[in-house]
Amino acid sequence: MLINKKTRAFAACLLAVLILPVLTACVISPSTDIEPGLNISGKRVDMTVPESGSYFYNQLTDIEKAIYVASVTSLETSSNVFELRSVNCSEYSDACKRAVNAVLRDHPEFFWLDGGYQIKSTRFGKNSDGNIEITLTSHPYWAEKNIAAAYDELTDAAAELAVQVNSFTDPYDKVKFLNDWLAENVEYDFDSFTNPSERTDADDAFINTVYGTLVERKTLCGGYAYTFSYIMNSIGIETLYITGITEDGRHAWNAVKLDGEYYYIDTTWADDNENGKIIYSYFCLNSEEMSRTHTADDLFKYPEATASECNYYLREGLYLESYSFNKYNLLFSKHRDQGDFSVKFPNEVVLNAAVSDIIEKSKFYKLEGMETAGTFSYIVDDVHYILTLYP
Repeated sequence: MLINKKTRAFAACLLAVLILPVLTACVISPSTDIEPGLNISGKRVDMTVPESGSYFYNQLTDIEKAIYVASVTSLETSSNVFELRSVNCSEYSDACKRAVNAVLRDHPEFFWLDGGYQIKSTRFGKNSDGNIEITLTSHPYWAEKNIAAAYDELTDAAAELAVQVNSFTDPYDKVKFLNDWLAENVEYDFDSFTNPSERTDADDAFINTVYGTLVERKTLCGGYAYTFSYIMNSIGIETLYITGITEDGRHAWNAVKLDGEYYYIDTTWADDNENGKIIYSYFCLNSEEMSRTHTADDLFKYPEATASECNYYLREGLYLESYSFNKYNLLFSKHRDQGDFSVKFPNEVVLNAAVSDIIEKSKFYKLEGMETAGTFSYIVDDVHYILTLYP
């Protein structure tokens, strides 16, 4: 009996990180006798803006960079409140959105932040010069919690995972291991996605963070993407956290740099909870392939990905430029012991030729070792031209 199962495989997710600026009323002060600099918890701190930094930092203006560095410096000293002295209050207020967003993308280890911020300006006179106090707001769940202890939990779990990832020599193998580890060891929190009004404070605090992913082992897309970026960057493989939309709504994914080339990867959509399988349709795609289903936001610029060498199907020898039964059967005989068998084709025409021959003409039963097989199922990914058999 032949079971026809022609569906598109995807996983839905939600990105809950929001930037919510709150601007308080300005206070006018006649005093101008204040030394420029960064003030954290009442203490002046030397702040040197580096000439270069991470991918998102490098896209910021000088003012945005100052807020970025002040934010990171403050958070690393266990304070989420800082004051920048003797600045143009209007310019610095306007620059907060991109600066804070860049901090969150580059530093997912600050998992307790909710993405919001509050601004208080104290001006010296009628012009815009003065001091600006910025508070990076935390998720309410962490108000009465020991953040330092939770941070230690996170860094211990991350260090242990990084050792496993680094046990591989080839960067491609490191990326594949982490992609597979996330799919096999982390639960996609469908309840939080489908019933957001029923989330507990803990659910809401964990679902899109590295803490939720590595410690609680339950998350949504933001957690998958943040964690992939966090671990990869920690071992020296440049990885970007990207937000945008898919047909299912807000989403998060990554770009990773391998052998000098960027590739796009969606580790959330690698996690096929329903079938207990790992989906490689979104493993190291170029820009054109990723744009078929993912549209990045315009807050930052993202790299153009043109290479294909590290695409899962090309790298693993599961790609056929043209279809013939003999070539397909040869690949099947090499890989059928894996439990499922996927092949990628260059376009819809070649994909349809394979589907017609293997499925519609029932040549599945002529594949090596399948002569006496009973039922089987299959999935046709008509977006990325992949045919998957489940013998």
